[in-house]
Amino acid sequence: MAMTRRYARILAGMYCAAAAEGFAGAPACGLRLGDAPARPSVCSAGPAVMARAPKQGAARGLLVPGSRRGGAATTAMMAAVDTAAVEAQIEEQGNKVRLMKEAMKSDGNAHTKAELTAEVDKLKALKAQLAPPEAPKPATKEPPAKKPAAAKKVEKEETKVSPREERSVRIAKADKFREKGINPYAYTWKVTDSCTALQAAHKNLGNGEVAEGAKTSIAGVPCAHVHEIFVLSHMKKDLCWMFVCICTCMYSTHAHILMYVQLACRVASSTHARTHARASAHAQHSYACTHLLMYMCAGRVMGKRVFGKLAFYTLGDSEGEIQLYLEEAAIKAAGGDESFEDLKTLVDIGDWIGVEGGIKRTDKGELSVLVGKWAMLTKTILPLPDKYKGLTDVNIRYRRRYLDLIVNSEVRETFRKRATIVQGVRSYLTQRGYIEIETPVMNADIGGADARPFITHHNALDMQLFLRIATELHLKRMVVGGLERVFELGRIFRNEGVSTRHNPEFTSVELYEAYADYEDMIRITEDIICENALKVCGSLEIEYQGTPISLKRPWRRVSMNDLVTEATGVDFYSMRHDFAGAKAKALELKIDGADAASSVGEIINKAFEDKCESKLIQPTFVCEHPKEISPLAKPHREKEGLTERFELFIYGREHANGFSELTDPIDQRQRFEAQAAKKAAGDVEAADVDEDFLMAIEYGMPPTAGLGIGIDRVVMMLTNSASIRDVIAFPLMRPEEGSASLLE
Repeated sequence: MAMTRRYARILAGMYCAAAAEGFAGAPACGLRLGDAPARPSVCSAGPAVMARAPKQGAARGLLVPGSRRGGAATTAMMAAVDTAAVEAQIEEQGNKVRLMKEAMKSDGNAHTKAELTAEVDKLKALKAQLAPPEAPKPATKEPPAKKPAAAKKVEKEETKVSPREERSVRIAKADKFREKGINPYAYTWKVTDSCTALQAAHKNLGNGEVAEGAKTSIAGVPCAHVHEIFVLSHMKKDLCWMFVCICTCMYSTHAHILMYVQLACRVASSTHARTHARASAHAQHSYACTHLLMYMCAGRVMGKRVFGKLAFYTLGDSEGEIQLYLEEAAIKAAGGDESFEDLKTLVDIGDWIGVEGGIKRTDKGELSVLVGKWAMLTKTILPLPDKYKGLTDVNIRYRRRYLDLIVNSEVRETFRKRATIVQGVRSYLTQRGYIEIETPVMNADIGGADARPFITHHNALDMQLFLRIATELHLKRMVVGGLERVFELGRIFRNEGVSTRHNPEFTSVELYEAYADYEDMIRITEDIICENALKVCGSLEIEYQGTPISLKRPWRRVSMNDLVTEATGVDFYSMRHDFAGAKAKALELKIDGADAASSVGEIINKAFEDKCESKLIQPTFVCEHPKEISPLAKPHREKEGLTERFELFIYGREHANGFSELTDPIDQRQRFEAQAAKKAAGDVEAADVDEDFLMAIEYGMPPTAGLGIGIDRVVMMLTNSASIRDVIAFPLMRPEEGSASLLE
């Protein structure tokens, strides 16, 4: 009959019991060298062997009833076989009860309740045969008096180890490694597979199965040398003989019993020829196993569970996690007598280790590395944040981003997605012939946007410089020079407020293309955002902070004045020649900032920001901005006082800004001078007159369109991040925020 793994373990135990009684070793039979069989097979034998088996067994030193070498071991084996027989009956009776219950569920008349009760009683009777005798009941003692809750809390606080004390303990453990001649800060480790790669490669491995080529727990090496050992024993009077084949794998100085056992009753006519004695098998295979196939991975210990001679660790790397299956016998065999104890006592959560081993999936379905060898790569001195409380203080999360990345896998995923988006933008542009340019970060003049700059000083040149607020003017100089498609993806610095949408330094991409207009830039904006949404989210239907957003094209296009008219009921553009009337109407509508407006165009912009901007949830291109707020955009070819400019709004936030570039040097000078006048009047965000740029476009700039996209806000939207600080690795923080030591 086919044997289950339970019977395999029982018979393997019988073999070991026999060896303990003085059995020199079961002779290996004629199984050819090679891998263990895929599943147990049935061996049959007949009366011819039954008659002569005792004589042969006695001659060859086997466990045979009545032989001097059997003794108590034979009796123990027979008792184990009786137990196995009872277990088989229990399993058979259990299946019978289960089938009866299933039949009664589908057909109430299949069996009576009395019939089912009778079969259940039989099952209970069989189980009672295996039940251990009841242990004497201990003398009853008075239960200890319960401690009050307050006392328990004080006791718990007294036993809790502080982070500072934990640090001292870990430093001592690092010293213990050094005393053993082990450097707790290794130089290198060869990694063959990541945790995610192992999970993917063995996703179809069944529960309880060991991966091909990794059938042992010793360094994960394959069973390349397998032999068969047989044992003969009297089982019962009505069952003549039992034949057992145990597959073993030879390693160094011991044989590691594996998982396959073959059983047959009533031994037939075939016999097995001896191929090896135990000593010769050990001598033949006493070599190191490190030359055979194994997996090597490394990472940080993120979880630790120890159960005596068995332990389970969770290993995490940059891509994911995997369980480590740590067995004392296997680790000692591969790394020495102290290796398993060191692993249990000197390795802490947070340490970096490297492991070598095979792969198996536990009976509970957890893919695991069967560890043979391990190495300490980096001993962590500071403990990680509490496993259950996590790292919840946002100020510490942003200031100590490395801790945030360690304990929050979703944060690591956010920055992977950010890298994907940045690379996607670059790829889109370079594939279409754009050249990436690096423009100066420090400039003698400010320009390209309305923003307050950071000011610095160059000591050697004794001159004041400004960190760039845009890359626009330098990129346009490149177009003048004949590079018709250019872009730069980099940092911009603006000395403005900090909020969930604003950071003083942020990332943007600016691009300029000759012979194009703002309609072309609208198309490119849609392309870039949609392509990256598909890469990162897998769909154009996304959700941001609980709000569904559809990125399916075409996106809405509407003029700024039309939006203001919808929101206020007033057409300010029709009042473009009546500034006083327009301002009075704006004050009547209580438009924020209207009192400081100096033109109808500025009133339209203030009304848009106050009444319309926050309501633009779905992707919307707001077009035709007033000339007064667009000093670098070409005048609209049809509408007086407006420009060919657009801004993209999603979820009430600006994501992109583009326009047909102003190429008329005379008009450009006039607009620069108007900006300079505003600055002289106290507008800190107004720009200066950039004489060098004016000289450049006087040499002639072809018809050109430009576009700027805020990378951080696009990443926020596509990763569902609430704050811009969530997508910037190291956002600017106030000195007092998160400055307290984690050791306090």
